[in-house]
Amino acid sequence: MVAASVGAVTLLLVAGLVSGGDWLGSETWIFGIPLGNFAAWGALAGWAAVPWLLARRRAVVVAAGALAVLGAAWLPVSIALFGNVHLNNAGDWPLRAWLLHTGLLIGAPVLVAAVALGLALVARRRHAPASDS
Repeated sequence: MVAASVGAVTLLLVAGLVSGGDWLGSETWIFGIPLGNFAAWGALAGWAAVPWLLARRRAVVVAAGALAVLGAAWLPVSIALFGNVHLNNAGDWPLRAWLLHTGLLIGAPVLVAAVALGLALVARRRHAPASDS
């Protein structure tokens, strides 16, 4: 239930980001960080946390937990790389590092979820009763 709720909130945040509304650039009272940065942070953290919430096997829980930590660290790491809360004008290497960090957060949860699904299917097949065919 928690994973479904986190997934639903993540989808709402992604929909808001994709809509490209004016609200994304609205500065908040928290150090003037634009609301869109918080929306992206929430979406990436939620995206990374869902496999962790669904994981059952120890290795998958550890891998998914590491992704959840990376997701939670996305905004502070991004601000540190760019040197400002608006995440712009970073130069060449900070931009590449940010793209790598963000790309890992987008792609790795899919890989972890696929591995978890594969392990679950293998375990299910091992414990399935033999058929009389």
